[in-house]
Amino acid sequence: MINRWKRTRTAISSLAINPRPQGSVKLSDEENGYRIRVRDLRILCRVDDHGKEVIVYRVKHRREVSRR
Repeated sequence: MINRWKRTRTAISSLAINPRPQGSVKLSDEENGYRIRVRDLRILCRVDDHGKEVIVYRVKHRREVSRR
């Protein structure tokens, strides 16, 4: 369990360097939204290129995140 959250924190921290890592999926119903896979978890975020920020708004198990 601890390793899962450590991997998740590492993935979120790495978004500062690369906001769209390999394997990220653009969300169809959100203008700048992306889904990032970290093992069995999904990180949902918005990427604002103009403001140079990434907003992580949800981290859920893959069963709890609907595909868009």
